[in-house]
Amino acid sequence: QPENWDRYGSPEIELKFNWTVRGIKKIKVSNVTASGKSADVEIYTNYYGAKDYDGRDVKPLVEKRVRMGNILALVSQYKSWINA
Repeated sequence: QPENWDRYGSPEIELKFNWTVRGIKKIKVSNVTASGKSADVEIYTNYYGAKDYDGRDVKPLVEKRVRMGNILALVSQYKSWINA
C-alpha cells in the first residue's frame, strides 16, 4: 500500500468515456495495437475473475481498445502497489 493511503481510493480505470471500473485487483494487457495508442485488457476485480455465490468461477472482464493513456494513468497513480 502506498505511504499516502488517504490520498488514494480503490484503483479504477476509465474504459470508455462513460464507463469506469473500480476495485481493480489485477489488470493484464493482452494485446497492443500497431500504433500503440490502445490495447486490449483483462481486468480482475472483486467480482470479475473471482468466484460467485455458488462457488463458480467468474471470467475476468475483457475489454478491447482501451486508450493507452488511461492504462498508463492507472499504472503511474498506483506504481507503489504494483508487483511486476
